[in-house]
Amino acid sequence: MYSFSSFGLFDYRYLLMTVLFSVISCIIGIEASRKIRKEGMNWRTLAACSVLLAVSFWLTHFFVSVSVDLPFSVDNYQLYVALNFLICFIGSLIALKMAQFRIENEIQHILGGLFIAIVILSANISGFLVLFGDLVDIKPVFFVITLILTINVSLSIFRFLIQITHEDSFNLPRKWKYIGSAVAGISFSGIPYITIVSMLSFDAYDPSFFEEILPFLIVMIANIIMMLVPNLFGSQILLNNIQSYTSLFNNNPAAVFSVDLEGNILDTNLVATEITGYSKEELKGKHIRIFFSDAEKSAVLEYLQNVLQGNVSNIETQILGKEGTYRYVRITAVRTHINNKLIGVFGVLEDITDRKKAELQVQYMAYHDELTNLPNRRRIRMLMKEFTVKHSAFCIMLLDFDRFKRINDTFGHSFGDKLLIEVSKKLQNIINESGITSRLGGDEFLILIPATDVKTLAEQIIETFRSPLSVNGYEVLLTASMGIASYPEHSKNPNDLYKFADIAMYHSKENGANSFSVYNEEMAEETLNKLGLESDLQKALENRELLLYFQPKVHTAEDKLTGSEVLLRWNHPEKGFIPPNVFIPIAEESGMIVFLEKFVFNEVCKVLSGWKESGKDIKRVSINISLISILQEDFASYIINTLEDYKIEGHFLELEITERIVMKNEEDVNCILQTLREKGIHISIDDFGTGYSSLSYIDKLNVDILKIDQSFIRNIESNREVITAIIFLAKSLKMKVIAEGVETKKQIQLLKELGCEDVQGYYYSPPIPLKDFESSYFH
Repeated sequence: MYSFSSFGLFDYRYLLMTVLFSVISCIIGIEASRKIRKEGMNWRTLAACSVLLAVSFWLTHFFVSVSVDLPFSVDNYQLYVALNFLICFIGSLIALKMAQFRIENEIQHILGGLFIAIVILSANISGFLVLFGDLVDIKPVFFVITLILTINVSLSIFRFLIQITHEDSFNLPRKWKYIGSAVAGISFSGIPYITIVSMLSFDAYDPSFFEEILPFLIVMIANIIMMLVPNLFGSQILLNNIQSYTSLFNNNPAAVFSVDLEGNILDTNLVATEITGYSKEELKGKHIRIFFSDAEKSAVLEYLQNVLQGNVSNIETQILGKEGTYRYVRITAVRTHINNKLIGVFGVLEDITDRKKAELQVQYMAYHDELTNLPNRRRIRMLMKEFTVKHSAFCIMLLDFDRFKRINDTFGHSFGDKLLIEVSKKLQNIINESGITSRLGGDEFLILIPATDVKTLAEQIIETFRSPLSVNGYEVLLTASMGIASYPEHSKNPNDLYKFADIAMYHSKENGANSFSVYNEEMAEETLNKLGLESDLQKALENRELLLYFQPKVHTAEDKLTGSEVLLRWNHPEKGFIPPNVFIPIAEESGMIVFLEKFVFNEVCKVLSGWKESGKDIKRVSINISLISILQEDFASYIINTLEDYKIEGHFLELEITERIVMKNEEDVNCILQTLREKGIHISIDDFGTGYSSLSYIDKLNVDILKIDQSFIRNIESNREVITAIIFLAKSLKMKVIAEGVETKKQIQLLKELGCEDVQGYYYSPPIPLKDFESSYFH
């Protein structure tokens, strides 16, 4: 009755093709599902994979339909193809989409499996009804068995698909993909055959009972195996996850603690024992309170409760080790759930002791002076703000030490640093714990002290610094000028308070230094006047309100003009003539002195050029030059270029400097002076004899003339020996000498006796305007 190729009711060749394509379909389904999860839910990819899967399933049904020798209508075959493909496509699309979601409970698993079973049965039943509609003969027992087997197969396959889709280890699924696909393919391929047996009539073939139940037996065996695959695969996943968890727990570079809901330690890794000093046996069962001081234990329980409630995830704190040493740690807490039930907490401790110490060191450096370790400007401003927030009365005392810059320049910065350290120690000893001493920078210190008898403390500080400090075996006398301002008396704003103390401190300096001043409004007005004058001085330079005055230099023996010194005068349009001792310091402080001196030099060259063109007997004109100007990079080039512009020879000019200029930067300044001397310009030392080291420096200076300071001339009788020494020194070094500030005939007579014949002073003439000078000395 059957051919050689028949196997029971079906042709085994097509049956094998059915199994093969069914296995291929399962492989395609698994690969497609994992690809979609890896790349994200892209609808284009999902649709393409669903089409490919639908084609493979349709081919499976095609081989089923031709493996049984039953007549079917060719006219209905196109409908069968379209209907079968559509159902397979829709089922594949939804199944692949469902596989992307994790199944969290059995209901979701059952619903997903039932959906797949419905799709399978719909594709099989509808297709066979279209093809074999005339042979339909439902066998209730077989049909129920078919439903049960289809549902079981669908549940197992859906569970396996979910597992393998969401398994993150790509090494583990490789063998299970093929094992699962083979078993699932056999189970899938058997369902169409048992569906045919349960709903079609085979009376024409008169099959035996064994031939009819054989497909059911094969599907049942395959189904049993298929039911085992997800369990075995799930066990392998669980084992893999356990090993991964154990490796993560034991080999974690941070300390890991497993803690129950009460805070008792369940387990730890090796790093935890290294950090705490306890062994694993000692830690197990202990409460986490053992790592914290008594004062922090209640806070620890509160933290644990917050973690369990999901309010806190990590903190930075200190833990106490077995040996009693503290370590800084960062704790990251992760709640532990099993079957959606909270059972405890994993605490991951990262040792941040080195980092924390570095941060504390950086923080300390940010708020403390590197040299003296006193609080710095940033820290003292914070403290002042804290006092103002609390409305607590306090005073600030701003100190600046007189002559410190000169000492620093003379002995070097290393010596100056040591001196500042000694100053800070002395201040701290005076203030002790009654206030806070800070260094703002340079030689400027600030003391913050609660409201008290601040004047008594200020007098004590001033008196203390009248005694010399010992540095490197040298006794150094360093006096202080101090300004005091109070909160809230003078201001409620910390910035204004500092500004007022600064104003008071400069008031002390201007009134003889080595003293203190308490701020008042008159000081502020005086400061504002200075600021106003600074602005007016800028305008005066632009509006040519500055005038040149000339004071003659005379040779006493011949009673004739030897030269002159040019001096700057300011005729303010509203305030009249402003004395040089008022506006010159303002120009020096603001840096405007450079522009003023360039203005003077340019104007003098213009005057000399006019005298030269008119044929006058030109005598050398001297100009005062400050330290700020001479240290400008373009100083020498400006002088030389200006001379060339006005076609003036250098010997018509003399630059007057103070010995402090050379002492400031001896090599650089001497080099500049020598460059100018080579152009014929004379260099003179003004106010000679007033410096504390004049005689030791005189032989090092590239200068031509010494000017005896008027302070010696004023008391010429008592200073006779000093003047004699200066004149002798100058002549020994082949320098000329001139005395300034001469006011009486007696002074002139005595200077002539001592060998100084060139003089300058009010005896002959005060500084006079250019026109008066020309009319008096150029006939």
